[in-house]
Amino acid sequence: MEFLSNIMVDALKFFAFFGGYGWGIVWLTIAVNLALYPLTFSSVKSMGAMQRLQPKLQELQKKHADKQELQKATMELYKAEKINPLGGCLPVLLKIPFFLALFWAFQSTAFLQIASDPANNTGFLWITGNVSGQAFHSEELVDKLDGAKVIIYDEEGSRKFNDARYVWDVAMEVGDKRVKDILWTANEKKPEDVKRVEEEFAPVVKLDDAETVNTILAWKDTNSLAKPDRVKTPFGAISILALLVGLTTFLMQKTMPTAGAAGQQMQMMTWFMPLFLVFICWNFPAGVQIYWLVSNLVGAAQQYLIMKGLDRKRNKKEAKNEKCKDEGKEC
Repeated sequence: MEFLSNIMVDALKFFAFFGGYGWGIVWLTIAVNLALYPLTFSSVKSMGAMQRLQPKLQELQKKHADKQELQKATMELYKAEKINPLGGCLPVLLKIPFFLALFWAFQSTAFLQIASDPANNTGFLWITGNVSGQAFHSEELVDKLDGAKVIIYDEEGSRKFNDARYVWDVAMEVGDKRVKDILWTANEKKPEDVKRVEEEFAPVVKLDDAETVNTILAWKDTNSLAKPDRVKTPFGAISILALLVGLTTFLMQKTMPTAGAAGQQMQMMTWFMPLFLVFICWNFPAGVQIYWLVSNLVGAAQQYLIMKGLDRKRNKKEAKNEKCKDEGKEC
């Protein structure tokens, strides 16, 4: 997996030339989906064919009471119609290694060093990649963390926002952990978390309880590709990207060809899967969330175009057959 992770980081560095690392993830995602397009075409075509085959499958179920005979007749029907019943699964399975490689790439030291360098363009939409010095609620705390190199002054970001901006050195090692690992799940409302963060930062910077709480709050106020997306709302801090992943998954499943018992199962999954994905995506790095979201959008576009093309081809063929029938010819 480390080999694939390194390839993903190198690919991100290449695509980052076209708008920065946020857009680099978008271009990389599109490239992966285009590379898998032949398999996606085969998958959508197979699912559509399975859907149209349902009346014949239902006739076989009525005709064969014995399960072995039914299974044999079903496989013969698939063979005659040139349909692979498992053809719809292959693109999904092949996308998994890419997803895992990218997930580990965003956890790798190589990418964390990219995210820790203010000179790199890691902003995307509302994800700035830096945090305002005001988020720490204390100039003394900012000076402490800056002096310890836990945060790094972002000169370009400060000019852009007309405000002192800082980038977390998420790759910085403090003892046997990195800054990212120390703050990732810290909760400022839990005394045990505050004490843990305070103790783990002790080798590089001495913080009291109030400063530790403000450090955790500033971390939560930071939107970066290397940490989960969080946006403040009247309902609390939410991950817009995770919600969009769930929404696009729901819309994709609603428009996906379904059939028979598999179709009934898909209807159940249409509601369960998006909620499940929102749950597991909530604490993924924003970079992974962007990859998943864009992959859904590209996949939906491909699915729509493929289905429209197949429908057009099928309608043309049916019209031709009807014309031949009317003229008493064989086509």
